[in-house]
Amino acid sequence: MLNLFPYDIRKLIFDKVHLEENSAIKIQRFYRKNTPYKKVGMRVMDENIFWFKSEKERKYMITRLYIRCYPDKYIFEYPEFLALKIRRPDLLNWIKYNIPENPKERTRRHIKKFLSIDDLSSEEILYAGW
Repeated sequence: MLNLFPYDIRKLIFDKVHLEENSAIKIQRFYRKNTPYKKVGMRVMDENIFWFKSEKERKYMITRLYIRCYPDKYIFEYPEFLALKIRRPDLLNWIKYNIPENPKERTRRHIKKFLSIDDLSSEEILYAGW
């Protein structure tokens, strides 16, 4: 859309708003990198999640999918739910010391940090369910 304007007008707009010319491209790349592929979609429990050959890839995609698509109402309480469901008190200790205890103070970044723990497998995440 902005390409319809002459370069000097675009430069004036970008200088006024303090944006770089490539900032939109950077935002698009960031979004593309941090959201799951369209192929996977909402079918987490389907066999489609096992397209990824290694455990690391599978867990990475599950984490991305949960961060993007899990309902806001439940995602911030998900760490406790998962730890209790798979009966792992060590995860409850990790939660206590590494992310805010109050679910209302948590962000999706905290949940991503939790799901990225090396001791947590993709099978455990899938067992706990959506």
